[in-house]
Amino acid sequence: MDSTPSAADPFIDLLFPQQPSEGGAGLSDEQLTALAEEAGAGDAADCI
Repeated sequence: MDSTPSAADPFIDLLFPQQPSEGGAGLSDEQLTALAEEAGAGDAADCI
């Protein structure tokens, strides 16, 4: 998110309510990419 630091807070806001229970499977790369794009960091897919 270096190129879109303004997307960091919205990305965290989107992640928090979707976090899995402790010890559970995490979000998939596809889910993380979609959330990053929704938050305004469309180029994050290259880093996930």
